[in-house]
Amino acid sequence: MNVKIRNGFDISPPDRTPDISIIIDVFRASTTSLAILEKQPVEYFITNDLDLIRNLIGNSYRLISEVYDLGIDNSPTLVRKHVSRGEKIVHKTTNLTTALEKNLLSTPMLICCFNNIDSVVEYLLENSYSSIEIIPEGKMKTQMEAPEDTLCAKVLANKLKKEYFEILEDADSLLVNLEEKRAQKNWPQHFVEDIKQAVQLNLSDIIPTITKIESNLFQVSSLK
Repeated sequence: MNVKIRNGFDISPPDRTPDISIIIDVFRASTTSLAILEKQPVEYFITNDLDLIRNLIGNSYRLISEVYDLGIDNSPTLVRKHVSRGEKIVHKTTNLTTALEKNLLSTPMLICCFNNIDSVVEYLLENSYSSIEIIPEGKMKTQMEAPEDTLCAKVLANKLKKEYFEILEDADSLLVNLEEKRAQKNWPQHFVEDIKQAVQLNLSDIIPTITKIESNLFQVSSLK
């Protein structure tokens, strides 16, 4: 098995042909996607296009976004509290939507985070993929790594290679740094809950998969 890690903001090599790609956005799009799929939405789209978002809202879609204040925050905590089963969802985030436009190929792509990491590993090993690309998004605009995405990518790669990787100390360090930021920025309580939840392992067996509908529109569904 050939497993490679590449930051989402890095230019993809022209000969890149993985059998499958795994995209990671721990804080918070990946964890929110699991919360959305728990609600078994009738449809679930991701897009960057504000006009398209407004059209979808006009057709009874609920927006999940920290970018546009036209729905509820990109928060797994709020999704679980306020989204009903069987809704139509459109999701716009700071990094995930841009990363998809830059990185999605014709080959399959899954969404991973700490919350579903073992289910993703099990699926990949069961299907005997020979070439796997792991894409920690990081900060797409500033082209900087996000420590939580990089850590999750390393844990995923090591699990696929069946190598031991201790996460607890690194996860605690992430939380300490985030608590310091929270004190400075006065984050709302639901965001604090989102962050604490995001570094927990295996809260869900849902595996989101992404299908490109158009250049600016992606559909998300669950493999399980």
